[in-house]
Amino acid sequence: MNIDDIFNQKIEVADLVLPKFLLAENPIVPNIDLTYIYSPHYMSLIMVIEENSEIVSLNDTYRAMPQQLFVYDELEQFRFVVIQNNVISTGGIYAPIISVEQFIEEAWQWYKAYLDWELTQMQGL
Repeated sequence: MNIDDIFNQKIEVADLVLPKFLLAENPIVPNIDLTYIYSPHYMSLIMVIEENSEIVSLNDTYRAMPQQLFVYDELEQFRFVVIQNNVISTGGIYAPIISVEQFIEEAWQWYKAYLDWELTQMQGL
């Protein structure tokens, strides 16, 4: 194969799909029961707090941020706190315009699907 063949060959490129949500963590900080969900579509960050954790307590700044409590499997509770909120300002660019409340609900549905998947992975062991 010569250089012309290399430049003229057709290469299939997979479609790049920007995920709506990504699971995020800071691996160099000791685990303090915090998980984060980042949304590239809305350039926003949600802090996920397991409510049974006694380590995390919200200060006044975080208490004032949009948040909602969700129950998973009647055993676990998760508080979603939007700590970087660009939902309104970025809506319509990469994703539809939605409310912050709808954004939190969609993040919960995504996270709940992740928890379900994680449970099936552990049951397979």
